[in-house]
Amino acid sequence: MRIVGIDIGSHSIKAVEIESAFGRYEIHEYHEQKTVPNENPLHLTRKLLESLKRKPDKLCIYLPTHLITARNLTIPTRDKKAVLAAIRFELEDELPFESDDIAFDYSILSQPKGSTHTHVAITLKKHLSDFIETLKSDAIDPDQITTEAWSYRTHFNRVLQTDKPILLVNMGKSKTTLYIHHQGEPILIREVLWGGQNLTTAISEKYNIPLDQAEQAKLDHGFVIPSSQVQEATPEQAVFSETLYHAIQPLIWEIRQSILTSKKITQMNIGSIYVSGGTSLLPGLSRVIEENIRISVKPVRALTSVSNSGVTYSEHTDASFMLATALGLSMAKIDKSTPINFRKGEFGKRGGGRSIQIKNIKKPLIGTAVVTTCMLISLFTQTWVYQSKLKDVDVQLERSVKNFFGQLSPSAARTYLTSPSTLRTAINKDLNKQRELAKLLGPNKYSPLNFLKTISTQIPPGLSVDMIGFQVGASATNTDENKASLTFLISDQKVADQLNSVLTRTIEKIQQEPTLEAKTPTGMKTDGAPKRFWKVTFTGSPTEESYGN
Repeated sequence: MRIVGIDIGSHSIKAVEIESAFGRYEIHEYHEQKTVPNENPLHLTRKLLESLKRKPDKLCIYLPTHLITARNLTIPTRDKKAVLAAIRFELEDELPFESDDIAFDYSILSQPKGSTHTHVAITLKKHLSDFIETLKSDAIDPDQITTEAWSYRTHFNRVLQTDKPILLVNMGKSKTTLYIHHQGEPILIREVLWGGQNLTTAISEKYNIPLDQAEQAKLDHGFVIPSSQVQEATPEQAVFSETLYHAIQPLIWEIRQSILTSKKITQMNIGSIYVSGGTSLLPGLSRVIEENIRISVKPVRALTSVSNSGVTYSEHTDASFMLATALGLSMAKIDKSTPINFRKGEFGKRGGGRSIQIKNIKKPLIGTAVVTTCMLISLFTQTWVYQSKLKDVDVQLERSVKNFFGQLSPSAARTYLTSPSTLRTAINKDLNKQRELAKLLGPNKYSPLNFLKTISTQIPPGLSVDMIGFQVGASATNTDENKASLTFLISDQKVADQLNSVLTRTIEKIQQEPTLEAKTPTGMKTDGAPKRFWKVTFTGSPTEESYGN
């Protein structure tokens, strides 16, 4: 689904295209159309939308903040109908308007035990109706009309995780929006009549030049020097900076007022200030605000911070497209909350009002009937063919089952055919039985005789030893199947070390027990001379090669 968020500003119209599907989204493209003096911005907005390569599936626009008021209300119930009724009652009690004159929408922020915490946006029906009609006069029919506060809330919930409140200062050409965000919800939003135009006017009045020249000077060479760096500037630079510094003071005063209001509501100090909008790019402006307010000031990376593809956008793009990006995200369903949308009920988006005539749809209905009939005939034919094939397969399967199990009663065969799990169990049981028989009747690749054969071939002919003890594998006294014990009778103790070296190739972790003196074996000829013998035992784990495998 292609979503487009539109920010209709006094300096330019910004649009951000977002591709959304299955809870995921990606920034597709962004567009900017500069406004032209004496030309309706809505005309330019329509032209921008018509220039898009693909018509958007959803279009989102915000209702101007000065036409809206908002509340965060906690209702002591979780029932939806009771929540709606309670919100209506609260608004009737708080607002100086008749309930029939207002339009509102709400979204559930959280539902603690037994209660519902909501954000409610309210406007007058007259304002909303006039706004929609003005858009429609230029063929702009948005699917969602939301608020700046809800859009910023969606954006910050996506990119920030902080316990302290944060303040967004979105600076436009003629106005600035101050938005406070805390614990995932909008706390405060204010629109103040201060913007980049104030800086342009200050330059024009100071240097007695036309506004267009002052605007160009601001864009090309504008700056404001923080007080900590004024001594490093030239006199001309200091005078220029002082001009803009005084023009910024009304904004700083508004920021201070918003911070005081936030502290009263949240009982916490602002953690960080984020700035956006084209005016925020003025060199030194963020530093001046930081020095005056004594709170860290950071730029908003509007597009970069939400790009899932890792694309990094320019500072100008990130600063300028904050609201358009936030509007698009508010429709992308990136969280479980239902977005604020005034296009509901009597203000909902509707299609054309043409009546449906049977003669106009007669041919399509006939075509649909023919296609449906063909599909039914095809389904009947396929069903008959499949049933015939299934009967043949059942006969073949029954024959195969009887061949596999030998003598099998008809009832047992039916049981196996109707229960694949029972058939699978019986087959596995019979296969396991055959495997065990094969192990018993087949050759033993771990035969002790194979091990003895390998040992006898590895001991060199010049090494004279007698094996008097041999045990490989498990026995009545040894339950370890992977253990070998060999006992030799030797006439020279040095032979023990040679044996150890030879046996290491066929026995892992070989251990040599102490060499003990032994009696002369009965019947052994010693040529009349006394001869001494020793008994030595080696233990360890036979290797796979020791069995000749």
